[in-house]
Amino acid sequence: MLIYNEGEDESYKPALQRAKKEFANSEPEEIAERTGLEYEKNKQRFIINSFDQPYSVYYPGGDIDDSQAEIPVNRGMEIIFLHYLLNGNDCPPSGKLMTMKELPDGAPYAGPFHRQAIKPLKEIMGEDPSALKKAAVELGAEFMDRADLSFELFPLPRVPIIYLLWQGDEEVTGGANLVFDSSIIIKLHTEDIAVIGEYTTSLLLKKAEGNMV
Repeated sequence: MLIYNEGEDESYKPALQRAKKEFANSEPEEIAERTGLEYEKNKQRFIINSFDQPYSVYYPGGDIDDSQAEIPVNRGMEIIFLHYLLNGNDCPPSGKLMTMKELPDGAPYAGPFHRQAIKPLKEIMGEDPSALKKAAVELGAEFMDRADLSFELFPLPRVPIIYLLWQGDEEVTGGANLVFDSSIIIKLHTEDIAVIGEYTTSLLLKKAEGNMV
């Protein structure tokens, strides 16, 4: 089980090497047709937009250039980008929402995922919801009308992650949830979904903490 780690942990190396090898053996034209991403043949690269930031993925080596993005790519997201190119598609979101536990084989991930990706949001929401909202804006959020604060973020093209947050008061404890559009299960494996959810929350928390007064 590969759980998101903020550091450049050596545990990512085998998975990254496997993904790069599989990517090198793939056909860029097939990837472009399946994902809807343009393959720039003269530069031998795909461009993936993540949180409104452009990342270049070069074929066949699988190296990633984040020089045009404000958010540096880490090892975990390098693997996610490659897995998306290998397995993703351009199917639109279905509108049906699923929790981590409801994803295929998601139950073993649900506990750690709640601790890492959901619980910390309750604390920030209770302290300074405006800081969290500003952080969401900085990550390219599209706001929704589902809770006291709700929005979706796009770590990958056509892969929304939906945050639902409620502010507590003297009588009711605040709450938070992170759910996925069901179309994600035909684009990424559950392990990747857990990593990407935890990573997205970590970005939100960093930006929110920087916005708090």
